[in-house]
Amino acid sequence: MNFNQDNECFVLSTSGGLRVFCTEEFGVTFLRDFDGGIKIADLLFRTNIIGFVGTGENPSYPSTRFILWDDV
Repeated sequence: MNFNQDNECFVLSTSGGLRVFCTEEFGVTFLRDFDGGIKIADLLFRTNIIGFVGTGENPSYPSTRFILWDDV
């Protein structure tokens, strides 16, 4: 789990994907499932850009590559 730079949101990386929550109104604002799961994730402020590292179980998201994900 990592908070963004202004502590308004946090991202939770799971064995199923990503979940983004806002702390002000506390609720899931974004969820995305990735086959194989996510090991580490981080947010860029309140934008739709998320950086993450996969668990390596899926060849598309290896544990040796940092991926910038724009969810637009």
